[in-house]
Amino acid sequence: MPRVLVLSAALVSAAAIAYAQEQADPRTLIPSVTLNAIAQHVSGAQARNHVLEMCPYERNRPAEEYQLTYREAAYAEAKAKEYGFSDVRRDLEKAGAYTIREKK
Repeated sequence: MPRVLVLSAALVSAAAIAYAQEQADPRTLIPSVTLNAIAQHVSGAQARNHVLEMCPYERNRPAEEYQLTYREAAYAEAKAKEYGFSDVRRDLEKAGAYTIREKK
């Protein structure tokens, strides 16, 4: 009998905890669409994506990227234009006269 009582008390407690987790949307003056947009904006996902796009993490680059512009530079230029900067340009410079040679 005590075992059944403990088991039923545990079952009731688990059901109460599960029910407490589900709450109706609170009544606010801001529409839920706006609240969801704010939550997505401040979540940090956009900042994380910027870091992933701006940093040259190891990835397979196409051969033409080594001859033209790295994708990080193109991304920075596109984002600057998107944010309203009008005079955005990339200055391309030659690498110089240094070469890497294998030792014999």
